[in-house]
Amino acid sequence: MLYFAFPGCFNPPTLAHLAIAKSILKKYPDSKVIFIPVSDYYLKKDLAPAKDRCQMLKLVVGKNMIISDIEIKSKFQPKTLVTLNKLKRNYPNLRLLIGSDNYRRIKTWYHYQTLLKKYSPEIVKRNSSRLLTISSSKIRSLIKRGQSCSRYLDPKVIKYINDHRLYR
Repeated sequence: MLYFAFPGCFNPPTLAHLAIAKSILKKYPDSKVIFIPVSDYYLKKDLAPAKDRCQMLKLVVGKNMIISDIEIKSKFQPKTLVTLNKLKRNYPNLRLLIGSDNYRRIKTWYHYQTLLKKYSPEIVKRNSSRLLTISSSKIRSLIKRGQSCSRYLDPKVIKYINDHRLYR
C-alpha cells in the first residue's frame, strides 16, 4: 500500500483539493491519500479553527482518503518533515503529495533536501481549468463579499461555512 501525505491549510477544502486526491488515487489505484490540516498555530490570515477545517474535510473526503489530526493535536505548528517522520511509523511507503505552486517554494521549507530525498514527492501540476487555478484565499474573498463559490466548493462545505458563519 502506498500512502500520500497531503499537508495543507484546507481553509476551506476546495474541489481542487479533492481533484488532486482523486487524480492520485486514479494514478495509483492501490493507495491512500492522507489529508493533514495545519494546526491553529499556523500563522495565516483568516485561518478558520482546526475543528472547523477538519469537519469540512470530513464532509467531502471519499474512499481511500484519510484525515490526520497529527498537526492539529500539536501544541505548535510542526514542520512538514517532522510530521511525515511521525506518520511514517504508521504508514510505511509514505510519499509527499504537493501542488506545483507549493513545490516552487520548497527551498524555503525546513530541511527541504531531506524531505525531498526521504519522501519523494508526487508533484501535481495545476492545469488550465478554473477548478484547479482558484485558490482558497480567493474563495474566502468571494465569501466575504457574499458572492457564490459553488464552482469551487462542495455544497456540503458551503452549507457548513454558512451555518458556522466562517470567513465573514
